[in-house]
Amino acid sequence: MTAVSLSSLSRKVRKSLGLSQDGFAQAVGVSKASVQNWESARGGPSPKTLGRMGDLAPAFAEEIQKAIENFEWHPGASREKSNDFHLPPDIEHEIKRQAHKHGLDTSDILLDILRLGLAALSSGHSFNQAMAKIQSAIARRAQEKYELEHPTRSDRKRPRSKIA
Repeated sequence: MTAVSLSSLSRKVRKSLGLSQDGFAQAVGVSKASVQNWESARGGPSPKTLGRMGDLAPAFAEEIQKAIENFEWHPGASREKSNDFHLPPDIEHEIKRQAHKHGLDTSDILLDILRLGLAALSSGHSFNQAMAKIQSAIARRAQEKYELEHPTRSDRKRPRSKIA
C-alpha cells in the first residue's frame, strides 16, 4: 500500500469517527503532526498504529489489515526487493566513519546499532536514550578491541623469578 493510499485510509478512518486531526492523534497515540503527515502523503502510520486504527474503526478492519500486510518501511520500495536492503548514503557514510574512528568492522557497528536500538526502543526508552546506549556499546566494543591488541603489563604473562 502506498503512502497515498495510507493517506486516504487514515483520513477516511478519522472522518468516520468524526474526529479532528488532533483528536484522532490522541486516540491512536501519536502527534497531530504525524496525522498531518499521513494525510498529506508525507509518510504513513506504522503497523502498530494501523492496528490501533483498526481497534477504533472496525468497519475498516479489512482495509487496515491489508495495509499492515503490505506495510513497507520506505514508501515506493517494491515488495520484491524487500531482501535487497540498502542504507541511505548519509547513514552508510556515518557508520563507516564510526567504524574507522573506533577501529571496528562496519558490520559490528551496524549490528550494535540495530540490536541495541531496537531493544531500547521496544522497552520504552526514548530515541535519545537508545542512542546513548548505542554510543556506549560502540565505545565499550572499541575499548575491548584495543585492550586485546595492546595488553597492559599486568595482562602479560611474566616469568616468575626463582627465589632461592
